[in-house]
Amino acid sequence: MTALKNKDRGNGKKLAACQREVWDDKHRAVWVKHETLTYEKELVKLQIELLKYQTHIKRQGMRVMILFEGRDAAGKGGTIQRIMQHLNPRGARVVALEQWDNYTVRKFQMLSETNRSLSPWTIIRSNNKKKARINCIKHILSMVDYADKLSAEELTIDPKIVISGIDELRFMEENLMSGNTLPG
Repeated sequence: MTALKNKDRGNGKKLAACQREVWDDKHRAVWVKHETLTYEKELVKLQIELLKYQTHIKRQGMRVMILFEGRDAAGKGGTIQRIMQHLNPRGARVVALEQWDNYTVRKFQMLSETNRSLSPWTIIRSNNKKKARINCIKHILSMVDYADKLSAEELTIDPKIVISGIDELRFMEENLMSGNTLPG
């Protein structure tokens, strides 16, 4: 269990509204933000769905490749770790590829040359890593069918976080030469 670093220092009313008391492994009370508990519950639910999906893939004799590409510190590692955390390692592998120089231009080139209706790119905005992870997993699960799948409502993504490759290309075309820093 994760303990909140800044424990209540006499501001109990404010903290009580956003945190809950939980017990750690040594039976001590620790404070955890409500949003952290919500994130952890959602993550566990989605990880169970990933296991169901992996079982479906194995039973159907299918193969699936999911490619994560992005800048360092963009949240790829944490997202991949949460996806792989409970999957059977015999049926799921991670391979790291070399990094690109001049990332923004290369990203535009990659999207222009490889974003196709048969294999579309999806961009995950990762300003908030936890929301990005949850939305990435929801997007993956929403794109496939398998037994006992969560409802579409439970797999609804945030359109400000999950962007299609086509929309990203349009955005980049409009802003690439502006001199402004483009999002990941």
